[in-house]
Order: sequence, then structure tokens, then C-alpha cells
Amino acid sequence: MRHGVVPSVKLSRSARLTSASGIDVIGQYELKLESGRRPELRHHVDLLYDAYRDAIREALACFDVSQEMTEIVFAALDGLVFHQVTSSAPDRTDESVAALR
Repeated sequence: MRHGVVPSVKLSRSARLTSASGIDVIGQYELKLESGRRPELRHHVDLLYDAYRDAIREALACFDVSQEMTEIVFAALDGLVFHQVTSSAPDRTDESVAALR
């Protein structure tokens, strides 16, 4: 992999992961926020996010991406999904995904 180039990862994969988990996207963020107030939920949120990280790691495996870069891609995708569900300008998400690629 060339330095500074992040392989293509489809944002739609994140959406599929969310629906496959049985938790809608907004509900996922609400659960994460609530786990800050209710520590007994933290384990469940960690399992959910571990599954997302595993899927991203798997998608990036053929590019020999470091663990650190995998975390950066995860954080970027998580932020983009959050922006997409909370923004009145979802086109910005498409632009950001294009830049990430």
C-alpha cells in the first residue's frame, strides 16, 4: 500500500453491518451514549464495535494495512455514518468517502 492512500471501503458496508446487528443506526449511537451513564451497557457496546472493527480489518486485510490505519479507517467511517444520520447534508458524506478512498 502506498503511504497516505487508504483503500476503498464502502460506507454501505457499515450500513449493512448496522442492520445485520439488529440495531438501527441512531439506536446504536443512543446506546453508546447511554453506556456512558450506565456502565453495565458498556460490554454490549464494546462487542458491537468489535464486530465493526473486525469487518473493517477483514476488508482491509488484502492491503496489508497496519492496526493503527485500521483504527483510523474505523473512526472515519463511524464519524461519517454519524454525520450521515444527523446531517441535513448527506452529500457531504459521499464527498468524504471519496476523499478517504
